[in-house]
Amino acid sequence: MRRERAIPVPRPTREQAEAGGVRVREAGVVWAVYPGSRGVQGVLMVRTNRGGVHAGQVSMPGGAREAQDADLTATGLREFREELGVEVDRSAVVGALTPLYIPPSGFYVEAAVAVLEAEPKWVPDPAEVARVLACPCDGLVHPEALMPVPVEVRGGVRAPMPAYRVGGEVVWGATAVLLAEFSEIWAEARKALTTR
Repeated sequence: MRRERAIPVPRPTREQAEAGGVRVREAGVVWAVYPGSRGVQGVLMVRTNRGGVHAGQVSMPGGAREAQDADLTATGLREFREELGVEVDRSAVVGALTPLYIPPSGFYVEAAVAVLEAEPKWVPDPAEVARVLACPCDGLVHPEALMPVPVEVRGGVRAPMPAYRVGGEVVWGATAVLLAEFSEIWAEARKALTTR
């Protein structure tokens, strides 16, 4: 499975983290795809450098669950609106990727997959979003799309991590894991379409 290729070291599960005394926080993200100038594309964002363990990194729009959120899909949709200025109706959600626990931040993340009819006009929140990236889905399935890239993992320590390159940015960590899983789904969907 490609998802495992994006995980360079064993990751604990949410249950293992909680058993070890970690206070796990919940988060929801949205991987939204739409027809674009380079085929079907998904939207990613570069986070601003304002604090936090994931500052400056590329991610799917999303964030921490709040009390009013009915579930983590609702969290992801609310955060999508707050970060990118675009309302995505729940009816656009067609599925989900496998939930993932992220040890550095202590977040348990659920990723909803949404299909949009067209590329929206993005209105990113400048406090949270440094840049919006269009990620061509076909590029994710290339055999050499996921390759080791030296990244700063913490406190100036650099290590080679499985990563994608999108729009001049390095996409690694949890986002790369989720994209690797989606790339398998996308490859199967493309194969099914070509064999009809």
